[in-house]
Amino acid sequence: MNAGSSRRDAGAALFLALVALMAGLALSGAMVSFALADSRGMRRNQDFASAFYLAESGLQGAHCELGEHLDSQNNGEGTRTRTVSGGSYSVAAVDLGSDLYRLTSTGLFGGERAIIEEVVEIRPTSRFPGGAISMVGDMTTSLMLFSQTTDLIVDGGKSPGIVFNDPDLYSSMTMQAAEAVADGDLQETDITGSITNTFQPGDVDLSMALDSPGHASLTIYPEIYTEFFDHIENNLQGSADHGQLGSGSYVFGTEATPVNYTIPGNQKLRAGQTLSGYGTLIFSQNLILESGSRIDWNGNLIIFGGDNQSDAFLECAGTLNVTGNLILISPEGRDIDFNLRSEGATTVNGAMTVLGDLASTSSEAELYIGGDFSVNGLLTTVASSLQTHFCDGSDTSINGSFQLGRPHDVVNGTELELKFEGITEVFKDEDLISSGAAALKSLGGNLNIPVIGDNLNRDEVLTRSWRMLPGQ
Repeated sequence: MNAGSSRRDAGAALFLALVALMAGLALSGAMVSFALADSRGMRRNQDFASAFYLAESGLQGAHCELGEHLDSQNNGEGTRTRTVSGGSYSVAAVDLGSDLYRLTSTGLFGGERAIIEEVVEIRPTSRFPGGAISMVGDMTTSLMLFSQTTDLIVDGGKSPGIVFNDPDLYSSMTMQAAEAVADGDLQETDITGSITNTFQPGDVDLSMALDSPGHASLTIYPEIYTEFFDHIENNLQGSADHGQLGSGSYVFGTEATPVNYTIPGNQKLRAGQTLSGYGTLIFSQNLILESGSRIDWNGNLIIFGGDNQSDAFLECAGTLNVTGNLILISPEGRDIDFNLRSEGATTVNGAMTVLGDLASTSSEAELYIGGDFSVNGLLTTVASSLQTHFCDGSDTSINGSFQLGRPHDVVNGTELELKFEGITEVFKDEDLISSGAAALKSLGGNLNIPVIGDNLNRDEVLTRSWRMLPGQ
């Protein structure tokens, strides 16, 4: 090999080495650049994920404010801002009306932005779904009767029209309602609400639902009779015994100075007599309002069956208006009756509670509605034997909820009869249920009424739409 050839070979090798080195440097540079770009991309993705979670956190905080009706930053319910762990979120809440809100939540982290928009609905809820009518317990005999004069509307709104907590009662009552539709005494549209079930015969669609034991009623619980009886006897009966009412008219107490009177039994208000006032008025055993008489009472009006030698009752052929509590409670082992005559009218704004002795199958509670009857709040009837008759020619309006039956764990040999012949309208209304609960709470004492607890009217926030918006 000569010297020239050797130099050429060395130059070629050097050239190739330089090319390889440059290629390696270029590849290394590309790899470093790619790695840096990938690292930046990963960092941006991580920052965006953090921004997204911050935006979600902001929405959860807005849900809490709307559900609990809080305004923690004094800028409107649902509108809030917060700095968290190097990032931040801000939520703007816009009231769209009809209990709908648009929430726009922006999360910021490390220069990345995530924006989420929701439309949510705020609606009252309860641990107890309940219904416009709630029937509780397993009755030995259960009848729901209709006729050609039936004019019934039951509307549960966002709850079932009628709810049951016992499978046998559910099966019996729904079949009877379906048969009434087949007979033409009832229309499918007469019982409506959030749930529509189909029953035979005729594939009848009615809003009637079965719920678990203990979760159907807003007011009925095992100790209801004994707790009410003991509380009235030991705590509510006034030290002042007013004595028999005469032939005149009476005004007892004022809003500022309410009375607490116990009036002996066998009271009768005659035509032209009136009684009004504030406080707690307890009639021992019975009270009769003749046609043309009138009571307007604010507070607690109670028919208390303290004497177990006779039944207790309230008979109304006049006008009876109560704002607060109207309570009828039977003597031990005896009956309690509410008889609203065709010429009479009764209105309760708050809670009407009719209680029979649950320890005795011979204790019956009977509601005979012949006139104009209105309850704006809670109507509760509890006994081992229950008869409720909305008579032909009557006009009944219940706004709130109608609870009837017996607790699930008391004696057998029970009966429930519910007869619709007149105009009967029952609408579930959460605000009026709250009013009824407030009236019951005003009774004081250690009453375990479920509706008084923390389970009523906890607003829930339902997400109706959700979307991501482009970051700006």
